[in-house]
Amino acid sequence: MIRQAIQLAQNRGEYKAIKPKERGRIFDKFISEVLLDKEFWQSLGKALGWEDKECIDPQSCCFAHYDAWVDRWHRFIDHLAEGKDPEEFFKELLKEEI
Repeated sequence: MIRQAIQLAQNRGEYKAIKPKERGRIFDKFISEVLLDKEFWQSLGKALGWEDKECIDPQSCCFAHYDAWVDRWHRFIDHLAEGKDPEEFFKELLKEEI
């Protein structure tokens, strides 16, 4: 599922951090770098149609912008911090998004 997520970000989200000649090696050498790259998460969000939100914080009455890709990225980091498998995260993420 990680491979599928990276391919979605490249093909539909315009993720350009990986040069075409590197694409065959990405899953062996660069995967940890890709998963920690903000441009990957932005591109994946674009590919999957994640929508940003605007809201007002009721406690402070402040206007806030909520980036949907940031939420997913933070969920991924939390998932890893809990000792869980990255592949399982993407399996669930893509199941709910595709």
